[in-house]
Amino acid sequence: MTLALARPTRMGADATGVVASSLATKLGPKSVAMSGVCAGNPKDVSLGDVIVAELAYNYEEGKATTAGFSADPRQQPLRDSLVRFAQNLDARTIPSYGPPTLSDRELWFLEVLDRNVDPRKHPARSRYIADGDWPQFVQALIARELIRNQKSTFKITAKGRTRVKDAALLNVASPDCLPLKIHVGPIASGASVNKTGNAWEMIVERGLRSALGLEMEAAVIANIAYRLEIPDWIVVKGVMDYADPDKDDRYKEFAARASAEVLLRILFREGAATGQQAEKETLSAMSAANVEKRFPRLLEALRGMGSQWVQLLKSVQQAEMQALQKSGEATRLAQRASDLLVGEVEEVRSSFVDNEDPKRRGILTTSEQSSSGKHLGFIRWSSGDEFFGEHVNGVAQGLGEYKIYTITDFSTPNLINYYSGEVRNNAIGKFGVYVFADRSVFSGEWLDNHPAYGYKFFDGERFGYLEFFGAFASVPDPDRKAPNQWLPHGIGIGISHETNELLYGHFVGGYPGRTVEYVAL
Repeated sequence: MTLALARPTRMGADATGVVASSLATKLGPKSVAMSGVCAGNPKDVSLGDVIVAELAYNYEEGKATTAGFSADPRQQPLRDSLVRFAQNLDARTIPSYGPPTLSDRELWFLEVLDRNVDPRKHPARSRYIADGDWPQFVQALIARELIRNQKSTFKITAKGRTRVKDAALLNVASPDCLPLKIHVGPIASGASVNKTGNAWEMIVERGLRSALGLEMEAAVIANIAYRLEIPDWIVVKGVMDYADPDKDDRYKEFAARASAEVLLRILFREGAATGQQAEKETLSAMSAANVEKRFPRLLEALRGMGSQWVQLLKSVQQAEMQALQKSGEATRLAQRASDLLVGEVEEVRSSFVDNEDPKRRGILTTSEQSSSGKHLGFIRWSSGDEFFGEHVNGVAQGLGEYKIYTITDFSTPNLINYYSGEVRNNAIGKFGVYVFADRSVFSGEWLDNHPAYGYKFFDGERFGYLEFFGAFASVPDPDRKAPNQWLPHGIGIGISHETNELLYGHFVGGYPGRTVEYVAL
């Protein structure tokens, strides 16, 4: 692929349109694309999130009379295969993605509340505050008098509002990383920067209630592609503000950088077939293999507890090593299957949008075989879950990668978890790596489609430790209101980063049992 880069000297459709159209006329490209920043709908997105334009239009097109304004915009849609690719992009593969700091979480909560939006119902809530951390987090804000509980809802206090204003004044640097999400939806374009505070009500009045972004150039990029018969257009914008009177440039640099990273992923078609890049980055930082380097006194402490605990650690490290080896082989096969089936996969995905039969599935196979003699292919269940890798007669068998989805209210897939490693009869096992939506990771041995023995680090210390080495089980919900959870259950070792302590003994449903002992590291 050859890229031609250009930058208009001013923002807006006039300056952008001249540069883009002249380059397109001279070069005859297959695609015209743009990254940059926009305002985001505060009910749907968070600052730093990235929006891929599903369609673009000029919300100011229409007719103004004494009776008012009658909107008549011409909408340009993005090609469906690009929409689906963008929907499948894993935000964790974006360099600007990262877990929020405690300050990020606090500021996110207060800024949302300051806009009279309930943080509990905000779609970004789980990215900033996990379910298990919610009660303690909220109680800490109440204790510090940043918020108060009023009639079963939260209200920001004067002290909390001062915290928000101070952040805008004192935090001049843009964030290095955030738990961003990639959204795919409409972007509306206009001729002016909007900071009236009523922009989103105006957009709804003019006919498109689902617009996620508001800026000045997307419509002209899409229109140039349409008028000049360029096959594709792509516009990706990062959310830097909410088009309100309090808008500032604090998130501008981050939003611009993140949007460019996502645009490059789309142009080079990277990051959707597998999540292995994010997985490798995560595991390189936290793993059983390097725990002795991260905690130099660990082995000494384990020897003091007895040789069986040293042996337990070594056996977990061995299980992790086997899981990582199988995961690497599976990812290579999955990527090969994806490369061979580019284009065809989209047709199978499309055919299952309205299918409610959980037993039916879409299957694509290649003529290529792996070294074990199994065919490489793609399987999609009507639940939305997908598999790339080895299969026998349409049954996942051998090595491959699962992508596990939920379906949103808009009937679009939302990637939540993925697995790479060994598979048997469409189930997980025996060795492999599972990456959860909160970016916690289990690597080790599997039994009956659930973790059995290995290593996991969690997204927080809600059980009193961050890392665990040992036995796992599929634990039923005590109230039988939720699915079984994969939790530490049995003999094992935990490490708390907050208290710098080692926990060893018998764990029950994730929690340290009565026999668990604590040793300072």
